[in-house]
Amino acid sequence: MKRASHLSPMEVNTTMPDPAKTILLITRNENDNLFLRPLLEREGALLLPLYTLSDPSPPPREIRHIIIDLNFGMEKLETVLQWCHKHYPLLSPLILSPFPQEALKTVSRRSSLKIIKKPFSAEELLTTLFPHDSLSSLNPPSSPLIRDGEFLSASPKMEAVYELVRQVAPTDASVLLRGETGTGKEIIAGLIHRLSRRKNEKMVTINCAALPETLLESELFGYEKGAFSGAATSKEGKFEYAHNGTLLLDEIGDMALSLQAKVLRVLQEKAVERLGGHQKRQADVRVISATNQPLEELMSRGLFRDDLYYRLNVISVTLPPLRQRPEDILLLSEHFLHIFKQKYAKEVEGFSHKVKDILTEYFWPGNVRELKNLIESFVILTKKHLITDDLIPESIKNKTQSHSPRVKRADSPLRALEEHEKEAIRKALKTTRGNKKEAARILGIARSTLYNKIKRYGLS
Repeated sequence: MKRASHLSPMEVNTTMPDPAKTILLITRNENDNLFLRPLLEREGALLLPLYTLSDPSPPPREIRHIIIDLNFGMEKLETVLQWCHKHYPLLSPLILSPFPQEALKTVSRRSSLKIIKKPFSAEELLTTLFPHDSLSSLNPPSSPLIRDGEFLSASPKMEAVYELVRQVAPTDASVLLRGETGTGKEIIAGLIHRLSRRKNEKMVTINCAALPETLLESELFGYEKGAFSGAATSKEGKFEYAHNGTLLLDEIGDMALSLQAKVLRVLQEKAVERLGGHQKRQADVRVISATNQPLEELMSRGLFRDDLYYRLNVISVTLPPLRQRPEDILLLSEHFLHIFKQKYAKEVEGFSHKVKDILTEYFWPGNVRELKNLIESFVILTKKHLITDDLIPESIKNKTQSHSPRVKRADSPLRALEEHEKEAIRKALKTTRGNKKEAARILGIARSTLYNKIKRYGLS
């Protein structure tokens, strides 16, 4: 593929495009862009060509459709599809191909590819891309999908977190990350570091709850040879090691008061003395702290220093629990499935409808960490191509409906999307007078998929 940068909207179209029709065209032939652009722009689409996957600039976030012109050979198709899944996991690419459809399925090992055989008509392309009553599976949620490193979300609440992080990261302000265990505070800390001016320096993490007080002290500040019994050599501490970089103090609420005073002094002086030493060593660090405890309550009980709290809490970022991010449950499930099926070399296509229902109804007390661990266990234990509910622990099945804080499924975005999907199928069947083959073509899905959805929704 030839190298080229993404075109900006102003370079592509002078009219106001429809954001829902923003298309990424992956091709190595500039003529494809010239041919497709006027056709798609008449439909209000915005076409962004990409001629190489090695472009260092980040992929556009606003993409709603992907077209792959298979003019680079079938041997590279799997690589291109993996790139698409990595950056746009909610989207199903449309492939323009001179090869037979069965040959493509053999190469890609995917049975749900959307393929148009060359040559094709304008009507065929537009009907596949923009069916009048498109299914929810072909249209991502209205909330923008954000992927930045390990950060992945389609939740408005997490979008607000992301925008706050982008605003704060370039500064040197201390950040206090709040949220339940497993909500991804360490991932957010890593994102802050990566977007900061210290990104080329070290990021160091220490868990203040994982070590006893004396050991935590030596880990933070370091020690000189002979400082205590067993100190056979000198060792630099985390503050010193992270000089000019970022230090994450995880579970800061568990730090002893005596250590809190020493940490405050280091932050004020930007220098540290090792245990048993007198020499001040540079420790200019950007501090990010994280906690799942209410520090204000600890302060009122005399367990956390007021002055350290105000030093750490310049910017406060609160991460919502997974149960308040219903848009992300299946998105993250698919993401983790993709990771673990590669790790364990398993050919797993996805989740059964019943599994999806259970996942979206569950309370997730362990949040994203619990979800990730569960998906890993699914991939390890499954002997099928589809994850089925027999793999779900009874403890999760029993708690699915018992937690009232969970948003009721009838009011959830997922339920709304399913209702939209059901109505789209009903209209397609009515339009085609029950011709399922033609209805599947209009909807842009495989006939087998349509049959499964008709059975699931009780349509005739």
